[in-house]
Amino acid sequence: MTSAIDIRRVDLSNSTKDAEAIVRLLNEYAQIPVISGKPLPDDVQQKIVPGLAAHPTSVVWLAWDGDIAVGVLIAIGGFSTFCARPTLNVHDCCITPSYQGKGIGTRLFSAAEEHAKESGCAKLTLEVRRDNPGARRLYKKLGYAADHEEDETLFWEKKIN
Repeated sequence: MTSAIDIRRVDLSNSTKDAEAIVRLLNEYAQIPVISGKPLPDDVQQKIVPGLAAHPTSVVWLAWDGDIAVGVLIAIGGFSTFCARPTLNVHDCCITPSYQGKGIGTRLFSAAEEHAKESGCAKLTLEVRRDNPGARRLYKKLGYAADHEEDETLFWEKKIN
């Protein structure tokens, strides 16, 4: 079923069609109740792609079914001080609901993993919500594991205006 799906790395500085697809897919994702349950604010929608394009380590892949984007994976590069090598953090991965369960997420993650290997990364990282069992099953199937499963690692944030 996914053989007709085309996975392509995005040139963030070049394609209006890709930019519109990224914003649309992230908007779909944001409206999931456990994420935020509402659309992204207009100013955020306008800033997403230019912000990613300006960030030197961002990389994005889109999954296309013909002319329709049905999935996106956004990753941001980092650095592991414990390995003294780069890392790649999967920041967002979302698939249009009617396309979920068809292997598209797996293919997007494969593209990110190949990029990470080619870039000499020590590891891929991601955050996943406890109340997202579908994503957790996929990540485990793909070989991801909790860093310190015996003592839960928490992801904290401090918003800066």
